[in-house]
Amino acid sequence: MTNEIRRVWIRKAFFLVVIPYLVTLPFTWYFTGHVAEWTLGDVKPMAFAPKNDVLAVVSSSYVPRGVIGAFAPIRFLSAQSGKEDQPPLTLDELVASSVETWQRHVVKVEYSPQGDRIAVLMDQAVRPFNRELIVVDLVTRKRIVTTIVPMDPGWAKSALPATIFSPDGKWLTSTVSWEDKRTVTVWDAKNGEEHIVLSDQNQPVYSPDGKLFATSCWRSSDGSGVPNAIQVWDLESGRLQSTLPLHGNVSEWNDGAVFSADGRLAAAHSRNNSGKFIVEVFEVSTGNLLISIDGWLPQFLADKETVQIVKDQSIQFWNILQRKRVGSRKLELGKSWQDGTPLSPHPIRVPSKSSVLVVDLRPPSLQSFANTMADKAGLTGQNRVDFLNYFKSTTVLRVDGPSGQLQRLKYNGIWMLDDPIWTKDGSLCAMYDFKLSVWKFPPRKSIRFAYYALVVPAILLLFDWHGRRSKRRRKKLLAQKAKVE
Repeated sequence: MTNEIRRVWIRKAFFLVVIPYLVTLPFTWYFTGHVAEWTLGDVKPMAFAPKNDVLAVVSSSYVPRGVIGAFAPIRFLSAQSGKEDQPPLTLDELVASSVETWQRHVVKVEYSPQGDRIAVLMDQAVRPFNRELIVVDLVTRKRIVTTIVPMDPGWAKSALPATIFSPDGKWLTSTVSWEDKRTVTVWDAKNGEEHIVLSDQNQPVYSPDGKLFATSCWRSSDGSGVPNAIQVWDLESGRLQSTLPLHGNVSEWNDGAVFSADGRLAAAHSRNNSGKFIVEVFEVSTGNLLISIDGWLPQFLADKETVQIVKDQSIQFWNILQRKRVGSRKLELGKSWQDGTPLSPHPIRVPSKSSVLVVDLRPPSLQSFANTMADKAGLTGQNRVDFLNYFKSTTVLRVDGPSGQLQRLKYNGIWMLDDPIWTKDGSLCAMYDFKLSVWKFPPRKSIRFAYYALVVPAILLLFDWHGRRSKRRRKKLLAQKAKVE
């Protein structure tokens, strides 16, 4: 190939490859250009400390079949760097008995609001009908509370309370699920003594000031319990403050009540006889119904007067004082494994922000891969559905309050095995896909795409410059030769 032909091909490559590359680079960077702050293998994230500076993790290197959770010891890592921040909390410090390590696993970890204590829920493999609630002082490393919470194995996941500590750190809550019975127990966080025991109640939720808590009434098969209502209780006295009657069945698709940031309002969803989901917002002090909206999964934002709901494939924002919708965002989140219908979002509220986070549970790129894996394994029926449901997510979205502004974090792991864990200020996010990765939000862009954007054109331009320089030299030499002749 002559030099002239080579130069022609270099110019063609520049215009046919580099220019389209530079044009499409921003789009490539937008969809795949995010990078985690740090990663660590064989650990599972459990909880961020209240100051957002420490992340509690547990080992995930070996989990027996059918076991949810992971194992002690509990390690404490710097949320910024992933390095050990404090000595780990060993099994001997958690449990007084001599049961082997593999026979106990951690299902929930929660810091006290002050960050000086940690509550741990542990299942016992040798006694599967028991769950231990343990509170440890992180300064003295001594157990403060150790109590047994009976549990029906068939309801293991639903028996996990949304929160363990009250906002002031004075009380602990647990939910006992046994056959079709539900019992909520409030414990003294100092000595582990029972403070309040409420039968036929489920899903305890504290008010932000820690003075009240709400429970979903549970209707047992024997007819006991108040049907279709949320009850609000005084934490100090255990007295019933108010009953919020719902116009649907609270036993179906109910995640308990939610309070506004000032504790003045409470919202819950239920399903009426026609199969429609409705969200109802009440004034806590009087029990008066303020608004009823078609939808489910209500959550109050930080502004105290905006409630976010899910309806079909949209997130909607409603101003309770104005009684009108002030924003909406429709999200394309993939389709159901079972029937192929579009999926609805399941948002996670950021406590100190007027925004919600949505995990894309079934992105199309993952569906084809998972279905191929299921085909190769020869899975059919419920086994296939269970396998496909194991795949979680590759994308996390952040939707800002009524404005509906969307931010996207492209998660480049295999798939998420649990919902992400967030700091209270929404600045850090921990995800788990057989390894732990911690991300900042908004996510940090990967420099490798900027590197490619500079290096690849620079190399081609260098070749082009070298070719032009060689051409000028040859012309000069030919001109000199002609002049001499």
